[in-house]
Amino acid sequence: MVEGQPAQAIKLNSGYTMLYNAKSVNGNYVYVDALRCGSITRFLSHSCDPNAAFVEQQTRSRVRVLVKMIKSVKAGAQLTVHYGNERWFKCACDTCSRGKDK
Repeated sequence: MVEGQPAQAIKLNSGYTMLYNAKSVNGNYVYVDALRCGSITRFLSHSCDPNAAFVEQQTRSRVRVLVKMIKSVKAGAQLTVHYGNERWFKCACDTCSRGKDK
């Protein structure tokens, strides 16, 4: 998570930045900028029918983003999240490829 005013970062790195509704204790917006920092969760793929979701957790001093499983998955299955409706790419996930969701 990065703290501050993310508008410029989102403009420059739109494919790598996710803005969250949460604010830090200092009142700054928090966002994930995978070009600046991140964990293995930045490699989660998009799906319009995801098996996981990002969840914000506020502590006294910081905001954390966790990955929560929302469906049962078998060992070795790909973990997917929904990137949001304002995508920077044309969705080609299994759900969209079958024409169920665009």
